[in-house]
Amino acid sequence: MSNNIHKSQGLTQSDTDEMFDRFSFQFVESCNTPEGKKHALSLSKLLWLRLVTGNDTETTIDDDLKKIFQNDDDSKNALVLLYFSHMKTALTKSEIKRLNEHFNGEDAISLILGLI
Repeated sequence: MSNNIHKSQGLTQSDTDEMFDRFSFQFVESCNTPEGKKHALSLSKLLWLRLVTGNDTETTIDDDLKKIFQNDDDSKNALVLLYFSHMKTALTKSEIKRLNEHFNGEDAISLILGLI
């Protein structure tokens, strides 16, 4: 299967899982410990939620990560850079648009509940 999903119909759970795996891969796989991978996966889910709801401006991502990293600007800045330069770019603009269309309204609420 190609890295890009090209279907005109709605996204399936398998489609979104595959996209999330590509989105989070570099961050999660860069961690050396199971605990680190667990934290990276949790942060990836937060960033994914911003992405799929179309609310992933530099300001919103920065604000979210400030709350998490508090006084650790180096970690916050590194993750902001990773998000915009690697995680988000793991998906095509078309895929991101399809995710935004798929996760709106009640779909977004289901996504949030699934991440908790």
